[in-house]
Amino acid sequence: MIDRIDAIARRAHVLKLGATPFGVKELCEIIQHITAEVLEGVKHLRKNKDVLPHCIEAKRLEEEGDAIFLESLGRLFDEETDPIRLIKWKEILDSLEQTIDEAEDVANDIESISIKNA
Repeated sequence: MIDRIDAIARRAHVLKLGATPFGVKELCEIIQHITAEVLEGVKHLRKNKDVLPHCIEAKRLEEEGDAIFLESLGRLFDEETDPIRLIKWKEILDSLEQTIDEAEDVANDIESISIKNA
């Protein structure tokens, strides 16, 4: 997850993107929240106590991220008239969504470990 976040930041810098379209800020906030839930899940995993609520919240955040991603992608294609800018932002949106998916995958792994060790 950290590598993907770093790659997005580097790509955004290289692409010189300018003003952000709808959804980018919201997806970044989801990434911030879902990584916090993963961290809390890992912390609780050591005691194998209260892990599941963090995994459930990560799943909820991933679903929220999917909805924002789809809406932002639709708006981007509806509103952006510059094809180069459209390609650049689509790549960033895809990467943000993949980061959220990967965070959910980690939460699912944490959940599996917790259940196996219960």
